[in-house]
Amino acid sequence: MGSGGAFVSETHCPSRPRPGSSCRRREPRQVGAHIEVDAHKRRGGYDAMCTQLRGDVMTIPGSLPHLPPAAVATDRGSCAPSIHAATLAALATLMLVVAAGCSNAPIPATATAAPSPSPTPSLPNGLIDIGGGRHLEMYCRGSGRPAVILEAGLGNTADVWNAISTRVDGFTTVCAYNRAGLGASDPRPLPHGAQAAADDLHSLLAASGLGPPYVLVGASYGGLDVQLFARHHPAETAGVVLVDALAPGWDDRLEAILTPAQVAARRAIPNGEPITNDEIRTSERVLVAAPPFPPGPLVVLHHGVPFPGGPDWPTLKVEALWTSLQEGLARLSPQSAIILAAESGHRIHQQQPDLVAEAIHAVVDPARWPPSAPPPQVAFGSGAPTAAPSSITGLLAFAGKGGIHLARGDGSDDRLVVPNEEMLVGEPSLDDSGRVLAYTRTSRPPDQQTGPKPDLPAELWLRDFRRGNARKLAPDAQMPAVSPDGQSVAFTNHAHTYLINSDGTGLRDLGEGGCPVWSPDSTRLAMCSPADTMFVLRLSDLAHVPLPSGPGLNNPTAWSPDATTIAVISTRDGNGEIYLIGADGTNERRLTDAPGNQFAQIWTAQGLLVTSSLPEADASDWFLVDPASGSPSAIPWLHAVAEPIGYARSG
Repeated sequence: MGSGGAFVSETHCPSRPRPGSSCRRREPRQVGAHIEVDAHKRRGGYDAMCTQLRGDVMTIPGSLPHLPPAAVATDRGSCAPSIHAATLAALATLMLVVAAGCSNAPIPATATAAPSPSPTPSLPNGLIDIGGGRHLEMYCRGSGRPAVILEAGLGNTADVWNAISTRVDGFTTVCAYNRAGLGASDPRPLPHGAQAAADDLHSLLAASGLGPPYVLVGASYGGLDVQLFARHHPAETAGVVLVDALAPGWDDRLEAILTPAQVAARRAIPNGEPITNDEIRTSERVLVAAPPFPPGPLVVLHHGVPFPGGPDWPTLKVEALWTSLQEGLARLSPQSAIILAAESGHRIHQQQPDLVAEAIHAVVDPARWPPSAPPPQVAFGSGAPTAAPSSITGLLAFAGKGGIHLARGDGSDDRLVVPNEEMLVGEPSLDDSGRVLAYTRTSRPPDQQTGPKPDLPAELWLRDFRRGNARKLAPDAQMPAVSPDGQSVAFTNHAHTYLINSDGTGLRDLGEGGCPVWSPDSTRLAMCSPADTMFVLRLSDLAHVPLPSGPGLNNPTAWSPDATTIAVISTRDGNGEIYLIGADGTNERRLTDAPGNQFAQIWTAQGLLVTSSLPEADASDWFLVDPASGSPSAIPWLHAVAEPIGYARSG
């Protein structure tokens, strides 16, 4: 019961992300003996959440830990980002991790998403004997001292730290572990609670061979454990980072301002691991009676987006209480910084991982103290400047009023070229010359009032504007992609990708995979797999070149005009962001870092044509994004145009 949230377990489902916000960097300011950092100047909007009335337990399917699949514990909740409904619907049979919303149904431990890069072999990885016939599960990456130890919130397993471990392993050793009874870790005999967990952690670290001192990072309920460890073992503690951590008195003081019905509802929800509500309260009281907190570096990060609490929830009182307790934590050490994660709810380590990683780095490396806020986020949404009308050259194809339209990059010469008529048309794709258009045709669904809508096949058609004719190429297809030279069409059907000549001959099954994206020279396809990985397929011999793939959804979306780089969308940090990867699988870098889901549709000579979803809008907005800086410029005339969109460079 009680960890961080208004209640205890919160399943975060970023299906309608917060609007993009324009932020400014603000340096730390001294507050008494402490340093305060406002990480972002937030403007409006809260995270959309599927709330289970608790603060910790959360799972995003496919966000597997940096450990072998056999070590992944059964998930306790399910939600996945709805990045672009039309695109993901076509991937439904290909990507088992994509879901339409949130539920409490358990996800099998044998999830199909591919594991992240393997832990470092020379470090402790797997089950560690802590004595007494018990073992705890620990996985480590990176190199260097001091080692960073990650302690998750109530009911959470090590995989919630994925976004942090991949950032920290570049400057030191980082380890995440599963408390007793979580993942593959053995259960713990009575008593339960933070003191027992801190004792277990001490035994685990002694057996790991990592060697003290350690930087301890605790999120939510896990913050109690690391505080107790630091108080009892100050000589083994190099510093502490508390991530929206539980503080003594939280449960008792919170319930004092709730109604009896709210208290009863809060206490009735399972905690996600073997610990009772009374043991959580006892843990908070034990912390008060523990030895003094060590005087070393301490960073306290606290959320800026209020806890969701349901009807009649006393938000102002709850947030005031939480903030005062976080300020109290910052007063534990004379060398402390308190940082407001203004863009985050309770899950700062997943919603603003760069902020958490920077705080850890500042504790690991004294030269980086005090920690500072990351650079301002890219201003998608209303904060973006407007692109010049001439910014996009070439021809665009898109589904609009009445069917598929063609228009110039500035919106001029808009004309309907394929009407809906008796069937609905969509998913347009153009060759580079703008003379060949592939699209899908789907029967209109029956006018039924109840029951599920039928899953109707989408026919693949090709229109040749030179010859003035159209032909059906396949009876059922998704995500058609015309080759830049206009000679072939790739499409997906039942988790396989197929290739067919534009004249309807030469159908080839290219094997398992989907979301095909052509290279500019029409010789390769960037693709995604059912295991949520990505690769480049060379058509001459069907050779595969793997591309880096993070946890969660990974889709290639566009090639650079010079064929050296591929833009992809990845939900590895919870929402859809754009990454750029070399076509040979090297030089991966993140391009966008903003609220919402960013999706690179086309790579023009002027930049990436990107959709960015906004929670208050009925559709995505379009931006032209500089591939060097990630800076966006809005394209107002494309507002509410549905993706995908076709593009002809010389049309």
